[in-house]
Amino acid sequence: MTSKDFWLSIPKESSFSDLKISLIIFGILAMIGLLTLFNHYLYKKMRQKFATFFLTTGLLGVFLLLLRLERINFFSSRLVFLIFSLVMIVWMGVLFTYLIVQMPKEVENARRYQKFSAYLPKKKRKE
Repeated sequence: MTSKDFWLSIPKESSFSDLKISLIIFGILAMIGLLTLFNHYLYKKMRQKFATFFLTTGLLGVFLLLLRLERINFFSSRLVFLIFSLVMIVWMGVLFTYLIVQMPKEVENARRYQKFSAYLPKKKRKE
């Protein structure tokens, strides 16, 4: 499993049901990327980050599955899927770090500004 030939070799033909299940999973990821979960203006940046992650992951996964189905040598190797999975895990870790560390600070700053702006004079209308 640690040999170079294992990671660069093309896997044996997958059954159609395996490819169909993988296609469904990556398709669901792409659909999640298209859906927006939070409609509030405070969560717009977070929504964009997660939508980009899911859309990119889903579309690249479908693309890699199609390359495997066509049996293109390098792109259907196990190494490409391993790298793709590792990048996906690191990217998701960065997103959750943003969600846990940075997002509460941004929400708190927005709420402070909203309280502060309540005491500012309103703009005068031109008549």
